[in-house]
Amino acid sequence: MVGWWLAALSALSHEPFWLRLPALLLPLILAWVAYRIVRVQAPAAAYAAATLVLLLPLNAWNVAITTDIPLIVFAALTLWAYLRALQSDRALDYVLCGLALGGALLSKYFAGILALAIASHFLMQLKLTQPTGARLRGLAWIVLFSLPAVLIQIGWNSQNCWPNVMFNLVNRHEGAGLSWRTPLLYLATVAYVLTPWVLYWLLKRPPAVEQRPPAVELTQRMQQSALARIALFAFLVFLALSLVKT
Repeated sequence: MVGWWLAALSALSHEPFWLRLPALLLPLILAWVAYRIVRVQAPAAAYAAATLVLLLPLNAWNVAITTDIPLIVFAALTLWAYLRALQSDRALDYVLCGLALGGALLSKYFAGILALAIASHFLMQLKLTQPTGARLRGLAWIVLFSLPAVLIQIGWNSQNCWPNVMFNLVNRHEGAGLSWRTPLLYLATVAYVLTPWVLYWLLKRPPAVEQRPPAVELTQRMQQSALARIALFAFLVFLALSLVKT
């Protein structure tokens, strides 16, 4: 993905500012996605949420490197499309979710955590509620439209001595071992990334939504649950890895 990303940019110019322009636009894209997501939950808070995203340390410092940009963009679009699909059960939203997830999977292997988080939430939903034909077809659409990205990854790696697999599963873990320092560093990093006021809201204040019709309120609760479970899944995976790895 980053090869295609840079090829498209460098076809127009090799100026560093132009090649780094996606990094400058990234916070605006994330703020827009946050606005679209929160607007469904609490319209009055949507602009505040978008502003908060712009002020998050990772966005304010703008430290994302080139390979992170498409990963973050496509991951955000995946989450937005998935939440829309939960609300609408439309095939188009599931297809868009699969395409965005495919883009994320082509960008970086970290996207696999997002894929597993969505799968775990989807399967839990099927256990808690009566599965509908639209919901089951939706899962098939996500898999079908993200599968080409997986096949491209496997095909390219198989022809190039599996460099991505070697780096992610072997090379980058040399010297890893149990440590009490790395989990503390991870927790401090999470607190910094989320910012103190978001942590306070999560720990002290119950999530509040505006009073809406019963059907809309049910959708709100379902989307809030999905957001919480997907985020928690990812944080717990990294917490487990922090036992042995920075």
